[in-house]
Amino acid sequence: MPYIRIAGFSLCLLLLIAFANKFLLQTDTVAFLTIREMQQSEDIDLAIVGSSVVRDHFDPYLISEQTGLTAFDAAIPTANFQTKLAITEELFKTNSPEYVVMICEPYSLNSPKESLEAQYKLMPVLSGLDTQMRYYLRLCREDHNYLDRLLLFRVQMASSLKEVAKTFGLWLHPEETFERVKENMEKGSSYMGRGYLRYDVPPMTAEYMRLRIGKLDPTRWEWNYPLLPSTERSLLEYKSLSEENGAKLLIIIHPMHAGFMLYHPDFIPYNASLMRFCEENGIECYNFSYAKPEFIPNLDPYFFD
Repeated sequence: MPYIRIAGFSLCLLLLIAFANKFLLQTDTVAFLTIREMQQSEDIDLAIVGSSVVRDHFDPYLISEQTGLTAFDAAIPTANFQTKLAITEELFKTNSPEYVVMICEPYSLNSPKESLEAQYKLMPVLSGLDTQMRYYLRLCREDHNYLDRLLLFRVQMASSLKEVAKTFGLWLHPEETFERVKENMEKGSSYMGRGYLRYDVPPMTAEYMRLRIGKLDPTRWEWNYPLLPSTERSLLEYKSLSEENGAKLLIIIHPMHAGFMLYHPDFIPYNASLMRFCEENGIECYNFSYAKPEFIPNLDPYFFD
C-alpha cells in the first residue's frame, strides 16, 4: 500500500508540474502561433530554422515568391542547436519539406547550452509528453540543470492572471486571442504569419556599428576555437534527422554587420571550423557573413541594413 500511495502522489505531482509548465508560464505569443501554425500545416517545402534572426529577417513570402517553394520561418528566440533540432523533429511530424535551412549565429557555436528562455517558449507547445521529455533530457545533458528545467514555472511564471488568461485563450481560440493582444506587441512590429515578425522602424545601422566598434577588445583577435564536440554531435544528428525524412539540409551563416564582426572576432575562426566540419561530413554549408550589399539584390526596402 505505501508504494501505491507514493506512486499516486508522484503521478499527481508530475501532472501538476506539466499543467504549470503549460498554462502558468509567460507565453511568447509569436513563438506560440509560429509552432502551432507549423503543426497544423502540411505544405511546407522549405523550412528556415533558427532564432529571432530568422523570425525577424527572413521573409517567407518573398522567399516563396523567388523560389516557387512554400517557405516557413520555424524560429524560437535564442534557439541553439538542441532547440533547432526539436523544432525540426516537430516539423517532420506533419510536413515533408524538400529543404531544411538551419541558420547559424555566433552563440550557436561557442556553447552547447540552451537558454531557459528558448525552452519555456518551445517546450509547452511541443506535441506529446514524450517529445517534451526527450527535449528536456537533451537540454539537461549539456548543462545538468535538471531542477530549473523541470520546474520552469519557478523562473518564468506568468506575471498576472491576464497573462494566464492569454495563454488559455491562445490554446482555445488562437486567432481571436491574437487579435485582442496584438496591440500590446512591441511598437513597430507586425506578425505576418508563417513565423515571420516584421519590424517597421527607422534605420539605425550607423549608430549600431559605432557602439559595437567602440566596445572592441583587441585582445580577442587571438582567440581561435575549434567546434565543440557537442556541436559536432548535434550537426551529425541534424543531418541524420533530415536524411531520414527525405529533406536536404543546408546550413547558412547569415550576413553580419561589419560592426558585429569586429566586436565578435572569435566568430571568424568558428566559421572556418564549421565550414571545414561540414565539408568533411557531406553537409552543405554557405558562409554569408561577409556578403556585400552589392551582391545581394535588395528585393524589399524593409531590409535597409
